Amino acid sequence: MMKKIFKAAGSLRFALVLFAVIIFVSSVGTFIKQHAPAEETTERLSSVFGEAAPTVYNFLDKTGFTDLYHTYWFNSILLLLALNLIFCSVDKFPATWRKLTGKISTDKDAFSAYFVEEKEFNTSSENVAKAFESVFSRWRKTGSEDVLAAEKGRYGKSGAFITHLGLVILIAGGFIGGIFGYNGNIAILEGKLEHIVTAGKDKEIELPFSVYLENFESEFYENSPKQSSFRSKIHFIKDNVTTDAVVSVNSPVKFDGVTFYQSSYGVFPNRDVIFKFTVDSLISGVSSEYSMGIGQEFEIPDLKLKVMLNDFAPALGKDSEGNLINFSTQLVNPALNFVFTNQEGESASEWILMKDPASGDFTNMHITFNDVWGAEYTVLSARIDPGLPVIYLGFIIISIGVMTAFYTSHRRVWIVTKPGGRNISVRLFYHKDKGKVTAQREAEKLFRGLSAEIEKSRGEK
Repeated sequence: MMKKIFKAAGSLRFALVLFAVIIFVSSVGTFIKQHAPAEETTERLSSVFGEAAPTVYNFLDKTGFTDLYHTYWFNSILLLLALNLIFCSVDKFPATWRKLTGKISTDKDAFSAYFVEEKEFNTSSENVAKAFESVFSRWRKTGSEDVLAAEKGRYGKSGAFITHLGLVILIAGGFIGGIFGYNGNIAILEGKLEHIVTAGKDKEIELPFSVYLENFESEFYENSPKQSSFRSKIHFIKDNVTTDAVVSVNSPVKFDGVTFYQSSYGVFPNRDVIFKFTVDSLISGVSSEYSMGIGQEFEIPDLKLKVMLNDFAPALGKDSEGNLINFSTQLVNPALNFVFTNQEGESASEWILMKDPASGDFTNMHITFNDVWGAEYTVLSARIDPGLPVIYLGFIIISIGVMTAFYTSHRRVWIVTKPGGRNISVRLFYHKDKGKVTAQREAEKLFRGLSAEIEKSRGEK
């Protein structure tokens, strides 16, 4: 009974079933962003499932698809695949080992079906054997010396086992990373410190250092609310030592063993937001930089103006009737509204757009909207994976195994000599386990080379 279970567990059919399940589950895990906030995932699901998106998300969350690679059931599938590869290798290895280490067969029944070409030479059997030895490093002959056998590439048969070993090591690296490492998120508001990583729904990990977000910068496609790029300027603070870094989508940063990736972002409306802008007086040539919040005032003495920062719009635009509206909560087209009051008490309101410098042009001054600070937050993915070197090793071994299996052919050659008067007849038998279409052409080339060696050895006699 145990033998049947062992054989079934190591069968190709069971391996194909496991691979199909892993591919399907992984494809779902790829569509569902791992460790993402519930709102973000639900919004993404709504494009497919509509109003049923919250229900679908709850199902996926309960079954572990939102943290797929740390669920017990998915790791159990990987463990079954590793056991399948081990059982398969243990079952097949003894026979393969005998082929790898056994003697080269000179049994005529092994090559009688592979006759290729025959030719007569005016030489001796000793010269034929000498020529054969110069062509092949691994060969043997029968006691009567009428059959010479050689082979190349027999270690190509080990390619499958090397690949299996690489896959098992790869899976082991995944287990090591899952048990001893973590992959979570850390959300930081501009101007704030954070040192807690959230991994999963209830797991919080305290970092041995703090991360300070100096500024979050984003760029948008022209006339589009879609971002083209975004990055975080951060500081790592440990033992009163500060290390500067910039994390962007394609440029992760590693600090103290933790790798940080730019994951997501957002805007958090709060009363502490600071708006940075520059006022250039065209009368005196003085340039003044300001950082203030909504409702604060400043004066421009050259122009005898009192200015109040009155309002802010993260995405200022116009509706179909030409009225100004805010069309997004993201900083797509940020704009500041200023109220200018002269000495006579007359007031005027103007919008200055960050992306339209010309909107800040006035008769005697120019205002440049530079930055919104303290409103945006970044979400960094924080990852420690001690199994990564093991995974890399597994990939290297798999590559070696695949190249060995597919690009190394086991080739066998037999030469049968038969004396006939003053000449000796030489017949070549050739077999190749892969690429049989080219076997005939290779055999003919081999025979020509061997014939040249036989003629050469006869001339040297």
